[in-house]
This record gives sequence, C-alpha cells and structure tokens, in this order.
Amino acid sequence: MDLDKDALLHRIRLLEQQNKQKDDLFNEMDENHQRDLDQLMQENRDLRVQLKRYQEELTCRQLNRSVLVEQPEPMIVEQPVTEENPVLDESRTNEIYELQDKLADSVEEKNQLQKVLKDVTENLQVAEAKIEQVKDELKLSNERVEDLVKECNDLRRQNKHYSETITDLQATVEQLQAVPLEAKSQGNSIFAELDTIRRNAEDVAVKAKWKALLLEKENASLKETIEKLSINTVALCDQTEVELQQSLNKDLLNQKARVDAENIRLLEEVQELKDMIQNFDTDGLKLSLEEALRRQLKLREEEVERLRIVLNQREKAIMDNHNLLKQIPELQRERVKMEQQISLLEHEIAKLKGKLKLEYNKENTVSGSPLPPSISASKPSLQTSQVERAKVVSAVPQDNPYLAKLKKKRQTPMK
Repeated sequence: MDLDKDALLHRIRLLEQQNKQKDDLFNEMDENHQRDLDQLMQENRDLRVQLKRYQEELTCRQLNRSVLVEQPEPMIVEQPVTEENPVLDESRTNEIYELQDKLADSVEEKNQLQKVLKDVTENLQVAEAKIEQVKDELKLSNERVEDLVKECNDLRRQNKHYSETITDLQATVEQLQAVPLEAKSQGNSIFAELDTIRRNAEDVAVKAKWKALLLEKENASLKETIEKLSINTVALCDQTEVELQQSLNKDLLNQKARVDAENIRLLEEVQELKDMIQNFDTDGLKLSLEEALRRQLKLREEEVERLRIVLNQREKAIMDNHNLLKQIPELQRERVKMEQQISLLEHEIAKLKGKLKLEYNKENTVSGSPLPPSISASKPSLQTSQVERAKVVSAVPQDNPYLAKLKKKRQTPMK
C-alpha cells in the first residue's frame, strides 16, 4: 500500500513536470511566432510604402511623358535630351515588378505563418485539453491517495485493536487454565483463604506477566529507535560547533535533571515497596501485591512514556541541528545511558517477578497447593526458596497484629 502511494506520488510529480515543460514550450513557440509575424507585418508595411512611392513616381513620369507628347513640333528638337527616359522608366518598372513580387511573396509567407500559427493554436488547445485531463487524473490520484492513507490508518487502528484483544484473550486463557477449587470443598479453614489469595495473586501475576511482556516489547522498540537515531546523526552536518555545543549542553543538562529526579522518585517508590513487603501479612497479601504490582506497572508505563517523549525530543533536536558529526561520542554516551536506564527498568521488572515467585513459594509451602503454570516454569531451587523465605520472615515485625491473628488461626483446631 505504501509502495502504491509512493508510485502515485512519483507519477504525479512527473506529470506536473511534463505539464510545466509543455507550458514553457508553448509559451516560447507563441512568442517566437508572434515576433516573426510582427517582423513580417512591418516588412510588408515598408514594402507597401515603397511600392506606393514608386507608383506615385511612375504616375508622375507618365504624366510628364504625356505632356511631352502633346507639345507642338518645336519641342521635338529637345527629343535627343529625353531619349534616355524610357530606359529609366523601364528600370523603374522592373523595380516595381520586383517589389510587387516581393509583396506577393510576403503575403504568401504571411498566409503560411498564419496557417502555422493556427496549427500551433490548435495544438495548444489540444495540449490544454490534455493538461486539463491530466489535472483531472491528478485530482483523482490525490483522492485515491487520501483514501489509501485513510484506509491505512483504519487498518493500523484495527491492528492495534486486534493486538489488544489478542493480549486480553491470552490473559483470559491463562486465567482459565488455572482451575480454582470449588467453593463447597474449601470449607472454613485457613487453607481455603490461602487458596483464594493464591488464585487472586495468580490472576494478578498473569496480568503482570503480560504487562511485563508489553513493556519489554516497548523497550526493544525504544532500543531500535535509539540505534536508528544514532545512525542518522552521522549524516547531519550544517550547524556551527558552538551553537550545537550550547544546544546539546542545555539538552543534556535538562535531561540529566529529569533523569535525576526520576531516579530519586524511583528510589523512593522502591523503598516504599520494600517497606510494604516487610510489613505485609498473609491476610493483606492480596491487596499488597495488587497495589504494589499496579503501582510498579504504572511506574514502568510512565517510564516508557517518558522515554518515548525523551526520544521524540531527541529526534526533534537532531533534526534542528545539522552539525552532529563532531558530537557523535557524546550522543553515543547518551545512548549508552538510556540503554543502561532501560536495563535498570528491566532489572526492576525481573526483581518484581522474583519477589512475586518468592511469595508464591511461601504460600505454597503453607497451603501445599501447586504453583501456577506461569510461575512453576521458573521455579527456584528449594535451598534458595528457604533462604529467601527466611529473609522475608525475619524482615516481618514480630509485633505485627496481622501476624498474631494468623498464628491464632493456625492454633485453632479445624472444624
């Protein structure tokens, strides 16, 4: 579809160039013919004036000759003096005939030029009709291109909608694969409560898994964009080094300030999450995990959106600056920083997954229920689970009221 659009645009540009060349050629031909016609008309007028003068002179000579013929006999003595007049009259007559021939040739040439001009005018009208036809075709092509662009945008929106639908359906399939226990077989024991908490946590884990996959895809896309921007910076070299240095320094300082503020905020969120993990109990596991995962996923989405905004700003800065050839090392260091930041985000996601698996291991040890398929595939070793579980248990305060409540429930005999 994009190839068809490019081909149509290329054809439209070629037609416009051809129309422009034809218009220039027609204008030039029209000017040349008009100039030649004016020149011939001027020569025709000059020849007519000259012919009129010769005719007047011939008329005068003929009158003089008739007067001489009508004079009496004594005047015949002067005949030898005027014997050369017929020769002169004959030469004048020949000149007049030549001028008449030239005038006839001029008239014929004028008629030929008028015929050529008529043909050129007809050709010009035909060309104008063709130009109108090409303009109509161009208009239709533009409408078709607009329709294709609209159809392409619709297809993109449909693909995005289908991708989201597929993701939701896959998450639903993951949830349906984990078959919950029947409500009647659960009883009122603590294991039933733990199983409910486990199933809810599994649902949250499945959603978190797909969110993590989407974030990983976004990170991969951002990495590709960074690599493309790094490659495109080599071809841009027009702006002065001083202006580029000032612009890059200002941009880097602003981005460093934003990254520092974002790092401080992320550290605060991580510390808050650590405190939440240390203070949670079994009854509050569902809310704690859901809230923590939602907040962390929201933070990751905000981080990805922020990185996308930063990349857009970087792309705009690169397009505005044309002398980046000398600043490639700084841009590469900036790219490395962004890749490290993306790696840190991926590491945070992996840590969240590990903590979630650790909590599942803890609950499964108490309830004896099997791990969900999404977590059992990456089940840690028994020794590692025991060490991590010991760390978590030691991190929980002993005076926690929820822990005392849980111990009291465990000491109560089952009905």
